[in-house]
This record gives sequence, structure tokens and C-alpha cells, in this order.
Amino acid sequence: MQRKSTRTTRQRVLGSATELTLERGFAAVSLKDIEKHSGVSNGSIFHHFGSKDGILRELFVAERRAYLGAVGEAILGFDGDPITAFGEGARAALRYHTDHRQRYRRLIVEFNVSDWLHDNAELWSELAIDLQQPVVDWAVPHLAAARLPLLAPSLFQALMLGPPEAITRQWLAGRLVGQPIDYGDLIANFVAGGLRAQLGRPQAQFATDR
Repeated sequence: MQRKSTRTTRQRVLGSATELTLERGFAAVSLKDIEKHSGVSNGSIFHHFGSKDGILRELFVAERRAYLGAVGEAILGFDGDPITAFGEGARAALRYHTDHRQRYRRLIVEFNVSDWLHDNAELWSELAIDLQQPVVDWAVPHLAAARLPLLAPSLFQALMLGPPEAITRQWLAGRLVGQPIDYGDLIANFVAGGLRAQLGRPQAQFATDR
């Protein structure tokens, strides 16, 4: 019973913190705001999370897992040329941005440009390694067979997510016609083409490498 009560309390706090962050941005939300919105006492919040920073860490981890998890699933679920799979990962990023505009803005973009992320760089480093691992394991045989260019996992991620995130920043600024996912084919081909150029081999040769 106590375990269920603990889980419920944590969910109320995190749910309130998420709602307030989506509305105002995390920098504008105080512990007092979360206490009032959730109905959970300050002492209980401190017991479960230690501080506002403890709450932010959980929000950050949950959203990164959702976002990069969707991208990873698109890569791992693609049946075909592994370079094209990274293009599909970029398309999945655009889909996430489109479907979760406010979450992406408040829980990804605003964290990316914050002092908070700089101060919690070790959290992001550890999480990035953990989230990359399934894709790394999938990529190993393709790297060994020269079906993928030999690049660091972090560089693959940067090359794959950089273009869709740049497109979405333009959208959030009101400078883009349509929605990010409308540019799915363009960005998927752009990412795959860039990786393929690094490999230095035409797409047609992949069929004979399996």
C-alpha cells in the first residue's frame, strides 16, 4: 500500500511539473508552483526528489527517452539499406516534433540551450550512451561489412538529428511553410545522402553486400 502511495505521489508531482513546464518553461516554474498545482506538500516533494533539480532530471530523462526512443525504433524497424535507416530516423524526429510541438519546445529545445544542461552534462552523457546502445549493437555488423561509414555514434546522431532539428527551429520561429513532417522526404534523403557520400559507394551496391 505504501509503495502504491509513493508511486501516486511521485506521479502527481511529475505530472504537475510537466504541465507547468509545458505552459511556462522550466525556468519559470518554482517548487512552490509545483506544490500548489500538485497538492503535494513541500516536505513530501523534497523527500521524493530532493529539490527542483531532482524533478527536472526526471523530466529531462523521460522526454529524451521518448524522443530518442522513437528515433531509434524507426532505425531498428527499417528493413533495408542501413544508411536509409538513418534517414528514416531523421524522418521520425520530424514526426515527433510535429506531433509533440510543445513538449519538444519546452522539454527538448529549452533544455538544450540552458545552463541547467551544462551543469548536468554527466546526466546527458550517460543517458546518451544508454539510448544509443541498441542502435550501436545493430550497426556493428553493418560497419564491419562496410555498409555504413565508420563514424562515432555521437557523430551519427548529430548528422541524423541536426537537419530535422534545424528545420523545426524555423517552424517554431514561424518561418516555415507547413509542418516539419512535410519535409520528411527531403530531410530523410539529405541525411542518407550525406552518410552515403562518406561511405563513397553508390546505393545499388548494397544489394550485393548482404
